[in-house]
Amino acid sequence: ARGDKAHPDLRFSDVLGDADAWKGVMIDGARAEMGMKSFRDVLTPELAEAIRAFVVSQAHEAAAAATPQTGPAFNH
Repeated sequence: ARGDKAHPDLRFSDVLGDADAWKGVMIDGARAEMGMKSFRDVLTPELAEAIRAFVVSQAHEAAAAATPQTGPAFNH
């Protein structure tokens, strides 16, 4: 997760929640005109989906870490 213009933080990608849109970017080159080349030569659709699942898990972890904990166990 870099988060700069050249290396955007994919945890916040607008296509992260849509497997078909993710494949469109990663495999089909849907954002080639924006500088995001297709990875068709090195990724299968299955591997692209596994990467998406990992990025989703990282996004959930980041969101959980940023959310204040509440409830009886945290109210000391």
